[in-house]
Amino acid sequence: MTEPMTTDPSDVLSELDELVDHLSASRARAAAAFATEMFFFGDVARLVERRERERAARAGRGSVTHASQLAMREVFAEIAAALRLSEWQVARKVSLATTLQHQFQETLYEAGDGRLSPEHAALIAETGMVIDDDTVRREYEAVALDMAKEMTSAQLKAALAGLVSRLDPEGTEQRVRDAVKRRRVTVREVEPGLAHGHRRRPDGAGRGHCEPAPRHGRRAVRPERGRAGRARRAGRGARGCCGEGC
Repeated sequence: MTEPMTTDPSDVLSELDELVDHLSASRARAAAAFATEMFFFGDVARLVERRERERAARAGRGSVTHASQLAMREVFAEIAAALRLSEWQVARKVSLATTLQHQFQETLYEAGDGRLSPEHAALIAETGMVIDDDTVRREYEAVALDMAKEMTSAQLKAALAGLVSRLDPEGTEQRVRDAVKRRRVTVREVEPGLAHGHRRRPDGAGRGHCEPAPRHGRRAVRPERGRAGRARRAGRGARGCCGEGC
């Protein structure tokens, strides 16, 4: 005879449900705090302009000179010291806050209501800020907010890159062309028989290495691919010289 099934509630599962509720509420409060912080960081740029005008008035200049960036460094340093951040971190937060307030307001509101994590909000803003067309950017934001409801931040990052390329193909092609223009390779002869090649990347950084000087029209800089090539480049960077064996 089959015994009747009984419902045996688990104390562990009940506690787990309660814990999940607490964690969800905590993350919602963190998102709301992030949105509030972004509103405050958005005021930093205004304070920098006011401080620059004050400095110009005290110096007796007839116009404000932004090139010195003294006011910006002064304001950023004060905020960085108070929040235990670097000036670079402060600058990044100011940039993100400005982007959210002026270009992605719906994203900021979603975070303020606790429905969007700070990581997702930052990804949406920083990935979509390259879109110049307002209509395309609003379409991008609407789709991105829907995607963020179902994706982790890592998944969303890859998806947003593809979304920008799909919605803004002309802008993507132009950004690629601009990046190619900023990338160049220069070769100079260090000594007879030895040439130094320097490759500048689009981000402004560069990498150089030495090879035998070109003969009979051969190229002085040849790309090194694969694991062996990476190992040789790492060795040259560690030595930091262009002597024999580079």
